[in-house]
Amino acid sequence: MINAGVKTKLENLRAGKGLNHGCYDKIIFKKTKAILGGKVRLMITGSAPIAGDVLDFLKVCFCAPI
Repeated sequence: MINAGVKTKLENLRAGKGLNHGCYDKIIFKKTKAILGGKVRLMITGSAPIAGDVLDFLKVCFCAPI
């Protein structure tokens, strides 16, 4: 179920449909957002460059632009 959620959200992100998915965000990614307090709206990286696929994965998991 988690893999399907990540796959679907990555496909939506790459198709330009945004970071959110109604079903998967409420069931799966609510818990990952809660790890960071649940109120994260934006994340910033300031160190070495991050690979594009890792960056997309983080965007999808935490439902926030990076």
